[in-house]
Amino acid sequence: MQSNVQNAVTDPAATSCTLTRSFGGMGGDPFTRRPIDEVGLRGSKYVDQITINTHPHGDYGGDSVGSMSLGVDEYISEVTVCSGDLIDYFELVTNKGNRLRAGTPNPGFQQLSGICVLAIGGRAGKYVDGLDIMYVRNYQPSTVVESNAKFVLRYTAPGTKMTQYTESSTKTVDAFESVTTSMLNQKYSASVEGEYYVKATASTALEIERTDTETIKHELVRELKTATTTEIEIGQGQVGLLMVQGTIMRGADGTHWMYPTSLPNYPVISTSDLSAVLGCYDLTGTLAVQMSGLQDGHASDRYGYRYYSGTAR
Repeated sequence: MQSNVQNAVTDPAATSCTLTRSFGGMGGDPFTRRPIDEVGLRGSKYVDQITINTHPHGDYGGDSVGSMSLGVDEYISEVTVCSGDLIDYFELVTNKGNRLRAGTPNPGFQQLSGICVLAIGGRAGKYVDGLDIMYVRNYQPSTVVESNAKFVLRYTAPGTKMTQYTESSTKTVDAFESVTTSMLNQKYSASVEGEYYVKATASTALEIERTDTETIKHELVRELKTATTTEIEIGQGQVGLLMVQGTIMRGADGTHWMYPTSLPNYPVISTSDLSAVLGCYDLTGTLAVQMSGLQDGHASDRYGYRYYSGTAR
């Protein structure tokens, strides 16, 4: 099958941004775009099958060319596609130099380089009919600043009720919703937005169409509307917390951001129990309003967050 592109092209250099490119035809059935942890391919004359995170799309014709698992700090940085009504050829290269390819190449290929692939979806039947690739152009990776950091994501004041989600999956959604809310007033690069999108979609298993924080928050809130909850009365002299462990990242532009790495918990503590929150970052920035003892030399700014240090007296 001849490609629908006659000349080799590459993605032009431009300001970093998030794009989605579609290749191939409209046959077969659609499969959802997902972040990539592991990818496998089968192919011969065409690409017969793509397996994304152990989920195969397409049939079992052609030959297996194996699979590729992305390691720590590894991402797909280059793709080459030949396509017409089907995907004739597909090649992926990571920033570590690992490579996977299947099908038959022809002169009319399309190549995207200097990118970070965020997610791959498409259409498949007997073959892989089409691919939809979401990626960041001119990607610049963030670096880890602090791992296993402790965070207060939200608090509930005395005399009110704290909502607690009961299922592990929706607890994770709740944590990401609070983090995303805290990000809404900050401008982030396309690279950072893409990285956070991958963390949020991979952790919550939600299908989210765009990488901006407003869209991510909308989908998280929609998921929480139908979740099972319990309500906890917060007595006088108490405060309810949503707490989680997370990783702090620094974008190439110097902005800091974080993502949860554990299931959150919902402790109810005394407003005088400073030991429960010392050593924590406060994404609300205002927990000291409820716990006045935190104003006694414990609060400082660290990586753009309010941080409580010291020992309880």
